[in-house]
Amino acid sequence: MILYNTTFKVDLEMIESFKLFIENYFSDETLNKELYQLLNDDNTDGITYCLQFIFEDLGTFNTYIVVNDVALKTEIGNRFGEKVLFFSSVLKKV
Repeated sequence: MILYNTTFKVDLEMIESFKLFIENYFSDETLNKELYQLLNDDNTDGITYCLQFIFEDLGTFNTYIVVNDVALKTEIGNRFGEKVLFFSSVLKKV
């Protein structure tokens, strides 16, 4: 099992727009995804969210990356600029 996590630091003025964007962006309900809010974080300059996907294997994960991930991150960059910063991690269940 592969867990793909993208952590977002969202500027306070963009919170609602960001959550609505993420909710509406993924029309494919077959993706196993969840959006979480980081609770033990200083929220003075923004709120941290984690968007997590679970994939059964590396092949499925690689397909997602090629087809969807770059488009999503490009759209976030175009829409929110530096008001939403992010990085991604790939984890394997052991």
